[in-house]
Amino acid sequence: MKKFFPMIMCIAMLAGCSSQTAAVNIDTKEVSENTVTAASGNFTDEMKIDNSNDTDENGGADFNERTGDHKESPYFNKVDFYNAKSDDTRTILTNYKTYQQTNEFSCGICASLMAFDHYGMLGDKTEAGLSEKYKAGFDGSGTNLRQMKEIFEGEGLKTYSTFDIIDNIKEHSDYFTYFNKDMIIENLKNNKPVLVCWNDWGGHWESIIGYDTMGTDDEKDDVLIIADSYDCTDHNQDGYGVIPYQRFLYNFSAYTFFPEEELNDFLFIVPSEN
Repeated sequence: MKKFFPMIMCIAMLAGCSSQTAAVNIDTKEVSENTVTAASGNFTDEMKIDNSNDTDENGGADFNERTGDHKESPYFNKVDFYNAKSDDTRTILTNYKTYQQTNEFSCGICASLMAFDHYGMLGDKTEAGLSEKYKAGFDGSGTNLRQMKEIFEGEGLKTYSTFDIIDNIKEHSDYFTYFNKDMIIENLKNNKPVLVCWNDWGGHWESIIGYDTMGTDDEKDDVLIIADSYDCTDHNQDGYGVIPYQRFLYNFSAYTFFPEEELNDFLFIVPSEN
């Protein structure tokens, strides 16, 4: 969706692939002997869904593709999310391909493209094609939850979303009975991504494809691994990101991005084949 304002971000350096982490000297950028092979970033494009045949306007995350990459960055994790596997603490959809949007407003469309690819249903679907077919994404208003539901169900997938629980929610606290750590992990274990719209970039669809408990019962250190169609700030534009789980929950709203007749809070949708 449209990027209305710059954001100042504090990024937690969290270890995703191993209990051993690389000790980095920020001055010399030397990595200690404790570094493990699994903790190295993937700067290839093997995880990318081709977007070269879509819009060619001067916008979207693909406009400056890979210009913010820093292979020796000491500030961000170096994890090959595309090839990462589930383990004792982490549940992840391995080989979930990513896509960088070519339009400023098409994050919802692009999240759906990644899900269709995951289910082997991408075919000849494109960012512009889905936008035109479902009248979503390119007109400056983004893609609301109703439109996301129409896209997935119109292309043959089933959905579970905020619409299915909204009648049972009386207060915000009730919401977490239905959307919580267990719900996310269960869907991931069943090979289902969980798509969410929150106030990142002022209103943005991303796909939860991984969850790590970090081996503790305390949710304060839990992290979400996301597939992000506007991934241009974490020093590796591979289409993946890491978000602290509790920080996400406290920001789980698009506020007033969508018109009053559409939902703006707790927007999630789980597309599936059954």
